[in-house]
Amino acid sequence: MIELKEEIRLNKVEKRKKREEREKKKQENVLKSGTRFQKITNPNTLKKIAKSKQRKQLKVV
Repeated sequence: MIELKEEIRLNKVEKRKKREEREKKKQENVLKSGTRFQKITNPNTLKKIAKSKQRKQLKVV
């Protein structure tokens, strides 16, 4: 039982590290490419994004 808990804990730590590395690479790519902002003129697209979890990415420019 203890070994199983230890294995689960190690897997969680490993997953967290992989996720952090992915986020770091993603951030570096955004900074490198400079394509951080994209103009959205379609009101339907704006509504969909505003309802979704991606609404944090919306910024008024």
